[in-house]
This record gives sequence, structure tokens and C-alpha cells, in this order.
Amino acid sequence: MLGKIILLFFCLIGGSFAQNLISNPGFENGAEGWEDLWTRDAGVGLSEIVSHPVHSGSRAAHVKHWGARDWSFKPEGYVAVQSGAVYTFTAWVNVRRLDGSAGLCIAAFDASREVVDWSYVFRPFAATADTFRQFTTRVIIPQGVSYVWPRFIGDGECDIFIDDVEFYQSGEPPEKRRLTLENAQLEVIVHTADLSMQITDKRTRETYTAGSSNGFWVQSVDSLQEALVFHCLYLPDDFNVEVHLDLHDNSIAFRLTADAEARLSGAMQFPGVIPTKANEYFIIPYAAGVIQPVSSPFPEWGFDMWAWKSTMAFMGVTDLHSGYMIVSDDPWDTRIDYKEMENGLFAPKLFHVPSKSQFGYERTFYYTFVSENGYVEMCQWYRRHVEELGYVKTWPEKIAENANVQKLQGAVDFWALDWQFRTDAFKNEMVNFGVDRAVYSLGGGWGPQDGFSVLIDSLNALGYLSSRYDIYTDVWPPTYPDKPWYRTEGYPEDVIVDRDGSLHKGWLAYLDDGTPFQGYYTCSKTHSYWARKWIAEDLQNNRYNARFIDVETASALTECWSPDHPATRKEDSEHRKQLLNIVKNEFGLVTGSEEAREATFPVVDWGEGTMTIVPARNAGYDWATPIDDPGPGFIRYTVNPAARVPLHALVYHDVHVATWYTGDGVSKAPAYWDDKDLFNILYASMPLFMPLDKTHWQNNLQRFLTSYHLVGSVFREAGFARMTDHKMLSQDRKVQQTEFDNGWRVAANFGSSDYVYGGAVLPAKGFYATNGDEEVYRIKEQGEIVAAAVLQDKLFINPYGRMTTLHGVRSDGALVLIKHENFIHLAFIGDQNRADIDPAALPWPMQGVKAFTISGRETPLESPANGWLQLRKQGDERFYRLEGDFISTAVKSRIDLPPEAGLAVFPNPFNLETTISFTVRVDGMVSLRLFNLLGEQVATLVHGRRPAGEYKAIFNGSGLPSGLYFLRLDCNGETIVMKSIIAK
Repeated sequence: MLGKIILLFFCLIGGSFAQNLISNPGFENGAEGWEDLWTRDAGVGLSEIVSHPVHSGSRAAHVKHWGARDWSFKPEGYVAVQSGAVYTFTAWVNVRRLDGSAGLCIAAFDASREVVDWSYVFRPFAATADTFRQFTTRVIIPQGVSYVWPRFIGDGECDIFIDDVEFYQSGEPPEKRRLTLENAQLEVIVHTADLSMQITDKRTRETYTAGSSNGFWVQSVDSLQEALVFHCLYLPDDFNVEVHLDLHDNSIAFRLTADAEARLSGAMQFPGVIPTKANEYFIIPYAAGVIQPVSSPFPEWGFDMWAWKSTMAFMGVTDLHSGYMIVSDDPWDTRIDYKEMENGLFAPKLFHVPSKSQFGYERTFYYTFVSENGYVEMCQWYRRHVEELGYVKTWPEKIAENANVQKLQGAVDFWALDWQFRTDAFKNEMVNFGVDRAVYSLGGGWGPQDGFSVLIDSLNALGYLSSRYDIYTDVWPPTYPDKPWYRTEGYPEDVIVDRDGSLHKGWLAYLDDGTPFQGYYTCSKTHSYWARKWIAEDLQNNRYNARFIDVETASALTECWSPDHPATRKEDSEHRKQLLNIVKNEFGLVTGSEEAREATFPVVDWGEGTMTIVPARNAGYDWATPIDDPGPGFIRYTVNPAARVPLHALVYHDVHVATWYTGDGVSKAPAYWDDKDLFNILYASMPLFMPLDKTHWQNNLQRFLTSYHLVGSVFREAGFARMTDHKMLSQDRKVQQTEFDNGWRVAANFGSSDYVYGGAVLPAKGFYATNGDEEVYRIKEQGEIVAAAVLQDKLFINPYGRMTTLHGVRSDGALVLIKHENFIHLAFIGDQNRADIDPAALPWPMQGVKAFTISGRETPLESPANGWLQLRKQGDERFYRLEGDFISTAVKSRIDLPPEAGLAVFPNPFNLETTISFTVRVDGMVSLRLFNLLGEQVATLVHGRRPAGEYKAIFNGSGLPSGLYFLRLDCNGETIVMKSIIAK
């Protein structure tokens, strides 16, 4: 039954409250009572008292700042306030110039004048057309706050005049109540005075305290069995808003409802901040996924869910076991800032951003709590959620609609920018080297048109995806008619109009002489028209089966204030998806886009940029030229395994293919080539090749083809499967493992020393991948590194210059064997002169073997000894056929996987005694310890070296009180934690 709680509500701005707590509010006494302007950088700003312009009286304050960072202007001293009471802060402001941001701010302090929040409230200014305009914000003073600073803050360049400043109490504290919501997994206590919350996860007994929500004045509450509805006045903008809280298993579902046209002057912050702890990490779906200690924010100072590289609409905090995630159904208007805490750590602060200055629509979001498996558990919950939102269309569903989608599995994203890559000779050579699947991108389609359609038809006939670059966002003024590649159609009528009436700037191009040429972004409402027109014209002659759309899912969602094509960020998202739907479904093309935005995944098949966290230096302007120094961001994030987690893959691996940024191909930063291959292999994702020219390709042939056959083999076998798990196998996070639902498991060693993985030794940049039958690896055998891919129809080996025998082949250079129905195709990839073959030991045993060049000329085979046959290269001929009779034998992996790490407790809960079973996978140091809820170690059960095997330990808990404990097993850098309960 619905119950209603009526709270005592005092009128705001009552006469007894209106005492201004600011002395010299109109600056009539000059600068008396006001501090000089503070600036982050010295000598970049000033504050002064002027006589013109003024709002009233004869004086006003002038703040001018010409620096790039932040500034502050405030009255002297602290203002004493009453916690729980409502205060109003208002001023008349003339904004002459504002290139950054500026506004009213309230900093909060406790009774000892220690800072609680440097920006508890921020009310931004807007342009005032060189007149004074009143800006106002109201705030509830949170518990524990005794003093404030009403102040003006900003960052970037500005020229502002301030007059008639007021700060006064405008409402008494409401009646304080504690309301509780509870289910089997969560208990939520809400304080009506400020909507602060204590959330207890009953599974871990962990309590999360969300602080005050500064703008919500609670008037009454509807109480249901597992829901609460708070009827509030939103103080900063004076409109009614309802806050709905519902419990669903391990989640709190929030809904904010209000009049859609209610003016929202700034971002609405709710709920309050949950402090972080030193052992926690941010989990951020930025590109493929970032893991970042809470001691340092990334990216920059916030995560805008509508911005560049924002792949999914959540963010998590976890100690790698328990924690919580913030999820939004409205990513186009959701922002998470990093709030710096007193202890120097950062915590996520959720904001609901105006939709074109209005509340706009019902806002829906969730706080979901995980108890065991950290970010993997988050991704599993999020996958179920996005299935309900309709973002999931799996590969079988996509293939049923367009059979060409299957050609993406195992492909390399190959950008054929050099015209020598477009000749019949080169394409045939690619196929003969075993490169049988590729997204073959022909750039922008510019250049000689004679024979171009024939080229595309030939690519289609080879089984490739024939693709070209396309773009609908960028337009330039018709300044250079002699340069037709700068699109001018739609300028200026299609261009996004910003709120201040200016045209929205886009890509800054540079002419051949270095002259900058400013481009502009067109509104997405115009994109579909041009796509239907241009693609239809193109496909009349050029029968592509794929297309890459640049920028569409990369650039930040943007509001358009044009009267002809207005758009909110939400509408912008919908129109971008509409364009991609035209490409994929109206024209039937396999579709790629720059970066990734999950709402488009049903109509996009691959994303360039998803794998790249931070692009290499200058990658946007020079896609192909190799560089020695890719930049600190690239090194710290893109190729750093400790900074990455495969969030995109854990949610969408069976929906969308990830690859690198277009200007971040495998050879862009040669020093990190192996690292990028390793990430592709670990994630079972698509490699990207963009050789500078044919000479660059030829000089690095063995390396390119080794990448293709190792990465592509794993991508072909596991690339369309669902990623089910990701583990860190070493404490430094340089050894990692992924698992897929079709049985494939991959272990990768990003470290600089060997790592023993079951029966394999993984060297630096080594890996092992298998489904138990087929296998792909780069391991050490007899102290030497070898690489191989052993599939049902392919054998690739690279012995790295040392004569090596593998799988019935002996060679010192790379080569590949492809099994066909009646023969084996063999290609010499390295520069070796011969290869020895034991037909009976091949993955597909043969007898009666003869060798032929691919032109049909028989090549003699020598017989050194013991059944071996020696094939010598004939001149420059690299490609041969081995004909004979196959002896049916299934491919089987030679290396045993390590058993799954195990830790079990029975009985659990237990009274006095329990048995703990655990697995040691590899000989090494083992530690088994017990911790209480405070993180204190209370018992050591095992500590020392143990050989691989199964073990049991008996534990007696008679000396410990009842409660929840954690068992921690550390073994060779791998950590497993399990809950255990003593119940006496």
C-alpha cells in the first residue's frame, strides 16, 4: 500500500532570512572586504574596481584573466552557515568575453575550516550581450559543513564585471528522517534532509556512503515496498523534480522526472559522492577499456559519456573484487567528474547535463554493486542490461542479414594507400601468402577511375571486403576551388550552429604549404541526405561490399542551435545511427566507423580506434609514416597492459569488432609492434596494417605476415565468440588471460621475463592460445623462441632465423602451409632457400608427396633421411603445391593448458572447522591467508614453495568471532579471494 510521508517545509526567501552575509556587496567601498584575484599561474589575471560599467551605484568589480588554467575571486574570510539550511548566492554579472568557463561557486569547510568540497556548487555564467544579468544559485548546506566561501571561479580567458553580490539564508533545515529500502542483496538508508545515503551490500557487508545532494529540497515522500519517491524542489532553478529509487537485485534504479521544458541552467548533480579507498581502481569504458588507480584521474578531469572514445555508458569503482558501477540510460547528457577527496584520492561525481538548457526528459540511471569479480562482474551485468536496451545484435544475426559479414572474421584491416598495393600482382601475392581475409580499403576512392571498378570486382572475387573511406561530418568554406577534396557542399547551411550563434569548428586541415584551413562540422540531421545521394552514385560503377565512415561515432555528440536543423545531443545520436543504418541496411554494406559508440552497434560491424587508448603522436595528420617516439600517453596507456582491461570485449565481443585507430596501424610505432600484436591476440581482435608504401611492405614482409598469421588465426577462431572472462595472472598485470565461450583461451605475457603457463614457457611478448585442439603460440622451446599457428586448415611457423623442427616442418625462416581438399599450398615467407618436410608428421599426414610450383611445373624433392623430403626454392619462386594422399588425422594441441585456478571451502559457513582445497598450477611460492572485514590478516594457513598439484588445508576458527572473512590465495603472481563465514 502506498504511504505518504509529509515533511515540514519552510517558505524560501522569507523576510527573516534575507540578511546579506557579504560585506561591501556592491564594491561601493572599493576592494574593502575582497581578496585579490587568485590565479593558478602567476601574472595572468587581475581584479580591479571600476566605475563603468556598473549595475547599480557607482562601482563594480572587474575580473580579467588571460591564462589557460583556473582562477578565483572571493570575499575575505569564511562565512558561517547552518548545516541543513538553504542559502542563496546571487550576483549581477556582465560577461564581455568567456573562452573557458566561469560561474558562481560555493566551497565548503568543516568546523575546523578544513576543506570538505572545493566546489560544492557551481553555477555557470552564460553570455550576457554586454549587459548585466543576474545569476543565482541556491544550496542546502550539508551535514558537517560549518563555513563556506561564496566565490567566483573559472578557467581560461575571460573578461567579466561583477556587481551587487548577495549571499543569505533563505530556508530553515527540514525535518530529519531516515527511510530504508531493503531486499535480499542491498539495504539503502536515505536521509531526507539532504538525500545522502548509506548503501550496504549484504553479500560483502560493505557499506558505501553517498554524501549530500546539494540542490534537492525534499517536500514529501511516497513510500512503497521496494521503492521511494521523493518530491523535491530543485533549488538552483526553482522547479519541481521527483526522485524515484527502486531496488532490483544488486542495483538501485534511479529516475529523475520533471517538466521537460523546465529550465536547467547547469548540470544537476545527484546522488552525492561515494568516497574511494586507496586500494580501488576506476573502471572506465574509454576506447577498449581503462583501469586507473583512484589516486589519479583519467581521462583528464571527467568522463563525458557523449564524448570522444566514450564507448559505453558506465563507470566503475572496484578493489578488483567488490565495488559498484554507475550506469546511465542517457549517455548523451551524462557526465562523471573526478572529485578530489581530502586524502588526495579521487571519487566519481555524477552529473545530469541540460538538454539545450532544459531538463528535457526523464533521466534513468543505476548504481549496481558487485561482490566477487570486479570489472568482469560489472561487464556481465551490463551485457544483460544493454540486451534490454536493444544494443546487441550478434554475429549470427548480422550474418543472416548479410553473408559478407562473415568475411570480417579473421580479416586484417589493410589500408592500400600506395597504388602498388592495388595491382593484380600484389593482390595475388597476398592470397598466395595465405592472406585470404582482409578489409581492403582503397582510401577515399580518388585517383584514376579507369579500371577502378574492375579493381573492386577483383577484390570481391578474392573473397575480400572491398572498402573505401567516407565522411559526412566535415565541410570547408569554398576558399580553395582548386582543391576539390575539401568538401564545400553544405557550407554554411548544413553546419552545426553553436549556442552563441557561431558555426561549429571541426577539423583543422593544413594545405601543402602548411597554411591552416579551418573546417566545420555539419549537423547530423543533414548526413542521411548526402549519404543516400553520394553512395548511390558511387555504387552504380564501384561495387564495394564494405564502407568505412570516418568521425561519425568518434566526435562528441553536439547540440545544434540552428533554426533549420536543431538537435539535442540525444537527437544527434539518433541521426548518426540513422546514417550508419543507411550504409549497412539500405545499401547492404559491411560497415565500419571511427571509434565506437554502443548505440550504433546493431548497424556497425567494426570500429577503428577502439583498441587505441591514446593515439601516437601526430597520428591524426600522418597515418602511415613510422615514428620512434609515439608520445607519453601512447606509452602510458595504449601499450601498457597494467592500464588496460578489455571492457568493450567483455560486453560486445560477439557483436562488434575492435581495431586500432586509422593512424595507429601496427607499423606506426615499430618499437611497440609486438605489444600491439599481443593485445590483438589477447582480445581476439582485428589487426590494422597501413604500410607507408610498397618498399616499406617489402622490407618488413616477414614481420607483417607473421602478425597476420598469428593475430589473424586467433581472430578467426575466437573473434566472433563471446569473451567470458579476463584475468590478471601476475601481480604487475603484465601476464593476462582471456576466455571465450567457444572454448578458446589465450594467455599473453607483456613482461620482460619468461612466464611458465602450464606446459608452455611464454617469453617476453609471448603467448599461448588454444581450444584444446588447435593452437596458436609464441613460446620458448629448448631455450629458443618459436611461433606457430596450427589450425584445421593452416600451419604457420616462424623460427626467427634458427633452424627449427615444428609440426613436420624444418626451416630457419617463416613459412605457411594451407590445406586444400586435394593439396597443400606452401609459401616461403622468409628468405630461406629450402624447407624440409616430414609428410607423416604434418598436421595433415600425407603419403606419395610431389611438389609443384603454382604455375604447375614439378619441383624435385630430395630425400635426406628418415622420411624427410627437402623442398628447395626455385629461383625467386616462393609458392608451391604439395600433392599426395592425405591420411585422416585430427589436429591436436601439443601443450597442456594449466588447470583452472581453484580455491574451495567446505563447509562454508562453518562453525569451528572447515577444509580448504586449492590448486597450485606451477611450482612456486604459495601463500594462503585469512583476513577480516577490516583488511587485517588474522591467520596464515600456508606460506612457502609448493610443487604443482592439489592441496587441502584444515582450518580451525575457534579463536575468531563469528562474521565474514576473506581467504586469499597468492600463487606465482595470481591472486584468488573467496568469502568465508564463521557462524558459531
